[in-house]
Amino acid sequence: MLLLDANIYLRYILNDNTSQAKKSQDFIKNNEFYTDPTIIAEVIWVFTSYYRAKKESFVPALLAIVEQKNNKSSSKKIIIQALEYYYTHDFSYIDSYLYCLANTKNLSRATFDKKLSKTI
Repeated sequence: MLLLDANIYLRYILNDNTSQAKKSQDFIKNNEFYTDPTIIAEVIWVFTSYYRAKKESFVPALLAIVEQKNNKSSSKKIIIQALEYYYTHDFSYIDSYLYCLANTKNLSRATFDKKLSKTI
């Protein structure tokens, strides 16, 4: 099983380096892989800060990768929920992930974040 680094997701989605995009496609389509929430956070950070991309331009493609059957991450369902929440709400991915994690695990939340506290 492979743990994919953020640049694998980026090259796959951006397709801006033909050689690396093909290798990324092979890693994602032909192997079991593990997706970690922190790697997804890094991918989103690169898209929104370095590329100044709007979430509408990359979240659907990122979701398509995470949803694949060969993604064997134990956090897969929460990552998908967090990406969907992030996509449809005015929250950061991290806040979306924490919101979905708390709801899934039936956890109370403690925060000083005024926007996030409104979801409690």
